[in-house]
Amino acid sequence: MIIKSINSKSVKKLLRLARHYRLVFGLILCIYLIAAPSLMASDTLKITLEDALFLGFQQSPAMRTARLDSLSAEGEWKASRGGRLPQLKFYQDAPSLRESVDEQFVYDPETGREQLDYVPSGDLRWQSRLDLNQDLPWGGTLSLSSRIYKRDWYWTIFESKEEYTEYSLLHRVMFDQPLLEGNPVKREFEISKIDYSTGMIDYEISLRDLKYNVTQAFLGLVSAEGALEIAAFDLELGQSSETLAERKLGAGLIPEVELLQIQVDLARRKGSHKQSENTVESTREQLKLMLGLDLDQPIRVVFDVNQIQDVKIEDLDLSGERLETKRGRLNLDKSKMQTKASVLKERVNAYLQAYYELDSRRDEFEDISTTGDKNFGVSLHLEIPIFGFGTTSGRLQTIRASQKRNELQQKTREAAAISDIRGALRNVETASDRIKISNAAVALSVKSHAITEDRFENGNINSRELLDSQLELTRMKREALNAQIDYELAVAYLVRIAP
Repeated sequence: MIIKSINSKSVKKLLRLARHYRLVFGLILCIYLIAAPSLMASDTLKITLEDALFLGFQQSPAMRTARLDSLSAEGEWKASRGGRLPQLKFYQDAPSLRESVDEQFVYDPETGREQLDYVPSGDLRWQSRLDLNQDLPWGGTLSLSSRIYKRDWYWTIFESKEEYTEYSLLHRVMFDQPLLEGNPVKREFEISKIDYSTGMIDYEISLRDLKYNVTQAFLGLVSAEGALEIAAFDLELGQSSETLAERKLGAGLIPEVELLQIQVDLARRKGSHKQSENTVESTREQLKLMLGLDLDQPIRVVFDVNQIQDVKIEDLDLSGERLETKRGRLNLDKSKMQTKASVLKERVNAYLQAYYELDSRRDEFEDISTTGDKNFGVSLHLEIPIFGFGTTSGRLQTIRASQKRNELQQKTREAAAISDIRGALRNVETASDRIKISNAAVALSVKSHAITEDRFENGNINSRELLDSQLELTRMKREALNAQIDYELAVAYLVRIAP
């Protein structure tokens, strides 16, 4: 089997290192700096399959996107874990100024009567606040808050200006507990854990997809170059036949129409050879794009199509759960949690809240102490849907139907995964048998064509029979090449979908 550089075990190893991306990237860079000079030693870049897989892992846009997605998933997981620990926040409001002029009746001590006056007033205030929040294991929240507050205000009555300054120190403890929603804190934590696991599975799937896609593109170029060699061989046969036919026509051994038939067929072979050259260039550019190489960089793939090794099926654990199935199961678990929470929200809900606060207000900052106004409160909030014209029942019906659909889709995925693995095994076995049959057919076609050439040269058969023999030999060579490439792709796909 040609896929050796990134096997199933190494993929899992890379996944375990996914939490240490800086280290991984550093190692990759070091390896590349060491390997690059040897790869670039000549103008033409010689690439083995292992080189292609390495370059694809390092430079592929798909892998760069996958690494960013996995980093995002890891960040969300870290944030979720951190959210279960105490959260301390500081708030600082910039000083705010307010001024106004109010029309009001005020008492005039000179006249002893109330009269209408325009009273200008204003205040300058600022505050700082420190909050400490802690999610509780049973789903509630405990909050501690301290606020320091300063306010300077003034007002003017009958040209008499009054000013006053107030300081306030407020301490508050608050408890908030949902009663009928289960444990939302635990639920959100479990959902975030599922999202993280799903992100890591997606990253491993991306690794496997990259490995298979690069292998497919690499072998596509190998196949195209092999087809070009066969086309060149076929063209050489046609040119040899033309030379032989011209000699025989000069000797009067064949009619001119046989030479014309060979020349017409030779023109077809030239066209086929040109088409094969174009195919090679197209597949070569596709591989360059996938590996992130410059389109003008000459490359040559290094691969021996004749060295086909038997895949060791026993080394693959095909009894386990496929990555796609595992991801689907995790998403189903997440969907169940979200469905349960949605159903609870559509029913009776209750929330318990309690608080205790100490508010100290003084004219001087130094006079602020732990004494002051003490406030305590407990409240119970109920939400009882009574009649909603079918909206609640409709939403519940939608939620439950969506959950049933997700469960059905997961069962379908599991059955399809088993069928896919079985089909991949059959394809490997079939491709292996095709290699043996096609190689034997090529050997027989070579012997048969040699006999046919001798018979044509001796005048025992006409040019039509010679052309048929050449076509059959070319067809057998192409079939042998296709069988070898198909075997390698079948093995690559089996490794791609293996648990």
